[in-house]
Amino acid sequence: MPVPPRSVVAVIDGMGGQPGGDCASWTASRALGDARLERSATATDIGAKIQWVSDVVRTVGQSTQGYSRMGATIAGVAFTDAGMILFNVGDCSILQIDRTGVSQLAEIDRIGAHSVGQCLGGTEKPTAIDAHPIVFQPREREQLLLSTDGLTDCLTLDQIGQIIAGEIGSDPLSELVRAACAAGAPDNISLALVTVAYVPSDSSRTDD
Repeated sequence: MPVPPRSVVAVIDGMGGQPGGDCASWTASRALGDARLERSATATDIGAKIQWVSDVVRTVGQSTQGYSRMGATIAGVAFTDAGMILFNVGDCSILQIDRTGVSQLAEIDRIGAHSVGQCLGGTEKPTAIDAHPIVFQPREREQLLLSTDGLTDCLTLDQIGQIIAGEIGSDPLSELVRAACAAGAPDNISLALVTVAYVPSDSSRTDD
């Protein structure tokens, strides 16, 4: 689907290590919509709004019996008047895919093999988080794959690149899920593939 000039694309993953992961991800998605990241003027604004989303998740957890430490991870891109701004909290990935291969743009927050270093909510007391917001400028036609750790824990970057390039199968997103499941994915898999193109400002074409 075409992405409007002002919009947000994100994946959110409820933490399985704490009760209420489904509630945490649902709460975070609702708060993300209310935060209106697409109206942000700077990366700093994005960071402040993701902090607010985290606070909402924590507040709902505190008011829900048994869910006081529920949390979620997130990775996304906001299309704003200031450009494309990437953000992530936890171990969800933002993979850049272009003709040179696949690279990780997210700063993965992990302690050890599986424990996340920070998340949305997840604590009983107010906690400052770093959403790692950065302005992204596409150099050419590129793709950004947002994914939960259910994918990246099972497939290498090279494997993901081959599937996205169409070297395996004809439906890359479905093939990514099948490949991760075949590799024994122990976690849920959520994906969003965003194709972007840089168009010079003096071009007569409409920007993509």
